[in-house]
Amino acid sequence: MAPADRRTTEQIREEIRTERAELDTALAALRADANRLARVSGSALAALASLLVLVRLRGRRRAR
Repeated sequence: MAPADRRTTEQIREEIRTERAELDTALAALRADANRLARVSGSALAALASLLVLVRLRGRRRAR
């Protein structure tokens, strides 16, 4: 049988603070990635919409 873990309350609190700091760092990185992805997706969507508008305008000019 393994000996009981004899950590103090302060040691446990410090471990929790450390874990929270690591999680905050990871969350900040995820937020930055999500923001970058949103910008890239928005730009791609705007480019596609512009292309569709140009194709429709070109089609109308040829129909005349």
